[in-house]
Amino acid sequence: MTTLSLIPIFISSIALIISILAIILNNLIPFDPQITNSSPEFSIYKITPDMSGDENKLTWWIPSFNIGFSMYNLGRRTGKIKDFRIVAEILQDRTTNLLYFYPKWIVDFPKFQQNQTRRFTWISKAVISDWYPVMMFGNKDLKMHLILEGPRWENTFEGIMKLKIEYVSSKKDKWILLDNYELPLSKDMFEDESTYTPFDNSIEKYRKLN
Repeated sequence: MTTLSLIPIFISSIALIISILAIILNNLIPFDPQITNSSPEFSIYKITPDMSGDENKLTWWIPSFNIGFSMYNLGRRTGKIKDFRIVAEILQDRTTNLLYFYPKWIVDFPKFQQNQTRRFTWISKAVISDWYPVMMFGNKDLKMHLILEGPRWENTFEGIMKLKIEYVSSKKDKWILLDNYELPLSKDMFEDESTYTPFDNSIEKYRKLN
């Protein structure tokens, strides 16, 4: 066998080795989640004694956020989105309170949107399931709309609510910041059956007219 006749075999062997290495390296690319979110929408649901059956005839309010998340795994290895949260810093005069909101439900957003101001209606019609951590396979995307809630509010108040949206995954065992928002709170919001969208300062700075 001449040297010239070995050249095609050599080239084929090199190509095969490169293909095998590419397959191995692709499968070793670690879990790398990329997450975007819609602007959170905020609602305050008033719970009266006739709704709750409270023996002390107390009224309270449930603060609630709904947010859409779009997730994509740039890696080839499977990983887990463990949790989301909203960290709310509420500023009132000279006091500051820190509250945490965690996912409670995954909802069908069109059905939720139709009944957004009627809490008990959308709970019965739009909730798909309770929130649970999700697995993400390589080069796959996932979309879901979540309801995040925290402790109930016993009284009305006014102030500024600064929000941080964060997530934690199996890539890094710590909370990662997604975005910051800000929302003024007024006592009227506790009585209105309305939804409020916080300001996204990172976007608003690009929308200012010169």
